[in-house]
Amino acid sequence: MLKTITSRIRSDLFTPPGDQFDALHGLRAIASFLVICFHIAMFSGNIPLMPPDGKWQLPPFYLAINGFWSGLDFFFVLSGFLIGRILMTNVMRSGSVQFPRFFIRRGFRVFPAYYLFLTIATFWYAGAGIGIANWHLSLGDLPGLQANAWQNYVYIMNYTYAAFEPSPMSWAWSLCVEEHFYLLLPPALVLAYRIPQPAWRIRLLVGITLAPLLIRMIQFALDPGIIMTEGFYFRTHNRIDEILIGVLIAYFFVHHEEGFRALTVRLGGWTGALGIGIILATWALGGLQQRGLFPVVFQFLLIAIGTGFLVANALFLENGLTRLLAHRAWYPWARISYGMYLTHPYVMFWLIGFPAVFPTPTALDPARFILLYVGVLLGSGLVAALSFLVFERPMIDCGIKLSRRIGAK
Repeated sequence: MLKTITSRIRSDLFTPPGDQFDALHGLRAIASFLVICFHIAMFSGNIPLMPPDGKWQLPPFYLAINGFWSGLDFFFVLSGFLIGRILMTNVMRSGSVQFPRFFIRRGFRVFPAYYLFLTIATFWYAGAGIGIANWHLSLGDLPGLQANAWQNYVYIMNYTYAAFEPSPMSWAWSLCVEEHFYLLLPPALVLAYRIPQPAWRIRLLVGITLAPLLIRMIQFALDPGIIMTEGFYFRTHNRIDEILIGVLIAYFFVHHEEGFRALTVRLGGWTGALGIGIILATWALGGLQQRGLFPVVFQFLLIAIGTGFLVANALFLENGLTRLLAHRAWYPWARISYGMYLTHPYVMFWLIGFPAVFPTPTALDPARFILLYVGVLLGSGLVAALSFLVFERPMIDCGIKLSRRIGAK
């Protein structure tokens, strides 16, 4: 029995599939670490969510991690590439996007854990008085939180939620963006593949990718004082270009792999260097709390382009960066990153409620912050691993079996 359990854990959490890109697992794990770090700083009040009045000042420690919000953008690009590659490969093999099989597999992958933790948070955790959860989640208004939860259940809270409103899972706005992408990409690809000329098909995909940039320009022209965290930052139409950058990478990988490879090899080490440089420059010039043309209009697309260079490096180059990202140590964290994203704030709310360790949660010194960060990683990692082994993996297997039955008909 013990041997069977150990084998199952090793297979599900520690053994990467042979048909995937190992370096992308590393990028996913790093994205998870970055966004959890930023969320801890933000939810604990050490990095303000809203723009400060007057001069923008942060202690050097928190200033250094203020750009970690972009871990979500790494996820967006990776999702666009991986999902786009699957659908485009389906078109290449069968001439069809295969909607039913895609939606069934995606649904069984993302819905079970999401609805499980959302329901637990809404009807138990938020009202249980755990740590500072009641303060953060409901602001003393549990009926209001539960009344607002429908927005999360139907994946529209990124349009209906406002910062500081009661919400059982305010960070799920990014999952709404991804879900909208899952619904929009298949018909968009059907439209694109009806264009017989590949050049015009590429132009269409590039045009769709740049559309959110134009939309942000128009919004900024109408209101130069936009505060991103008052809703702008969460909207699908403002953020989906990051996912579409991943789709463009997938298109060139599926249809023009040799040319894509040749261009990346020609760039060589500059591929990864450009990616890291663009991301760091965007961190320095932008930020969620900033106002103005660059942060509102350009920073999201630039983060996505920088991430795209890292993806290209991982796909085609065998260099130090690729070897680092492909290390086996990243894979378990990448495997459970979805569950960690769902649960890490709840773990943080619980841990930070111990006054003997965190007497002033809104003024954490670096040592206490690092202690909290490690605790959240380990705690949410344990919850996510158990969820994956006991609940998510069986659901994934059910989705695979059901999709194969549909495909066989």
